[in-house]
Amino acid sequence: MQGFTNVATVAESAAELLPDKETANAFVTEVLADWEQKLDAGAAQSAYDYSKLASVKGRLLGDKDAAAAALDKAAEKGGNHFTFAEMARIAQELGLEDKAAGLLDQAKTACNSAGQAQQLVARLLDSGFDKDRVKQVYTGLKDSMTTGADQIRWADAVADLFGDREMAKEAFGQIESGLSGDELETAKTLRARRVGHAA
Repeated sequence: MQGFTNVATVAESAAELLPDKETANAFVTEVLADWEQKLDAGAAQSAYDYSKLASVKGRLLGDKDAAAAALDKAAEKGGNHFTFAEMARIAQELGLEDKAAGLLDQAKTACNSAGQAQQLVARLLDSGFDKDRVKQVYTGLKDSMTTGADQIRWADAVADLFGDREMAKEAFGQIESGLSGDELETAKTLRARRVGHAA
């Protein structure tokens, strides 16, 4: 099956070079619809295949409904936190705010450790998401940290990810009440290093 890079190149060239916009849109629509039919009929298609299709539909045709439908197919394929972060990036770039929010929730659900939470946030920041929005995502991941060690790593990463001492202080405050023994001492030591001693 012809690769999507070639399909996208043909579609982009048509959109740019055909002088009549209506003719160009009709041609691009046909090319992308044909590709989508091949994806639907194939066994090896992935979430990324449909995500790329959504992006091109949105950019070249300005068809948000079609792009959203392709993103729905991508989400049905599932994936890890990176996969859903990429879908959310595309949705945001196309102005599909509700879709982006839902995909961010799925990205959060796919995170099962502090390391994955940090990876997700780094990817979202690199993708241009608003920092305050990403902070909300990271704060919401606290309840996914099921071990004391992960909770400590989650709190300790705040300063590096966001450069926000007050947020880091709040993060340590949220976890310390549930820790004891060596883990509590570790959290206190890291908190003091990051934000100073508690008042």
